[in-house]
Amino acid sequence: AGPDRKQDSVAGPGEVRDMDPALWGSAVLVAGIVLQCEALRAVSGKLLRDGLPRELVLELISTFQLCCCVREQALLGWEGALSPHLGLTLTFLLCLLHGLTARAVCNPSGSLERYVRGQEGALRSCLRLCAQFLGAWMSRLSMPSYWLLGLSPLHSPRASLCLRSPLHVTLLPGAGVEMLCSLGMFCLLQQLPRLPPPLRIHSAALAITGLVWLGGSLTGAVFNPALAYSLLFHCEGNTFPEYVFVYWLGPVVGMLLSVLLCDTSVPVLERKTRKENITTGSPKKTN
Repeated sequence: AGPDRKQDSVAGPGEVRDMDPALWGSAVLVAGIVLQCEALRAVSGKLLRDGLPRELVLELISTFQLCCCVREQALLGWEGALSPHLGLTLTFLLCLLHGLTARAVCNPSGSLERYVRGQEGALRSCLRLCAQFLGAWMSRLSMPSYWLLGLSPLHSPRASLCLRSPLHVTLLPGAGVEMLCSLGMFCLLQQLPRLPPPLRIHSAALAITGLVWLGGSLTGAVFNPALAYSLLFHCEGNTFPEYVFVYWLGPVVGMLLSVLLCDTSVPVLERKTRKENITTGSPKKTN
């Protein structure tokens, strides 16, 4: 998902032909970034044993890949190079590509979900969050360097500018949209294990594309705090706290609601309560 500067304009046949070099240039850049990240993942797999350090490196690399690829798609949207249908098609393809290559969470809300469900400890989840935001930050720094390669007519120093915020509603409705998108995504992820393995990635990509179609015109439908930081927090029109409220708090609340809906409880709180009860112990019997 990404902001669209020219949402009201739809490219005609002549315009699409004019934008062919931009589309092909972006495709080459995305392919290069994915291959680069695949090479880094392969090297890290050989140098690091299975465990937390390797997981953190994978989070950093894969989040970097996600943010770079989506930001390249966002550039096409900002410059009016995408019709609505083509934009959604690219969203689906990028989700599919990421699902096939990433092998990491790449979403701070997903890392918090692991902690809330009791699947990871607090320290491990915090380190995973740091790796994800570091990957997002590195993406913000790296994309201008990639654009200097000049693979597309749109690649220029101006490409790093986001002249208008994608938030087209007030803060509370905006946070609500991001919350609902996050809620829908995490509820879906809980159902994916029931599907045959070959269908899981395609189903997730299709669902995310549908959520982008529903909420994209209102907030950009990012529902990933790290991706939002890389993609939107430098856009003019809103302050940093406002972006935090919509694009960080909204998705996290949506994730928490999905845990309550699917589990009817918060496992990490139940576990803490159980430990406190064990520590307190039952009253001693008296004769």
